[in-house]
Amino acid sequence: MKLFRNHLPPDCPPEDAKEASENVYMLVNDNTPKPEDFLSKREKHRDKPPFEPNDRECQACGLSVYTEISDLLNTRLRHRGFRKMKPALGKLTSEQGVMKHTPSLDSPSHHTWWVANDATPWKVFQVINVTTESVMES
Repeated sequence: MKLFRNHLPPDCPPEDAKEASENVYMLVNDNTPKPEDFLSKREKHRDKPPFEPNDRECQACGLSVYTEISDLLNTRLRHRGFRKMKPALGKLTSEQGVMKHTPSLDSPSHHTWWVANDATPWKVFQVINVTTESVMES
């Protein structure tokens, strides 16, 4: 059984989460991904009350990743706090944790990734040089 960080609510990750095994994109703060880039919303805001219902709290305990770079860039444009962040690409494996497809209307390729307790995800991600314009052209 894979161990996850100890801040997860009961039944999280959900049973239908699959072993991570694909290339994903996420936003990081600097040109070199660091451990603090891989803290969940819950880990960053432990003083806030839990989200209701429990599936929203479970999602807040994971990390947002995208399988399509265009969805990541659109998210960065829509949210002021993300605009200075850098896109990074990582190859996830089962050792890194599990993920579940959690799409929205604006981000159909959004997944929630629950990082395994002993994973070092900052070692498998690299910042990539991509612009919204280059994605629109392809």
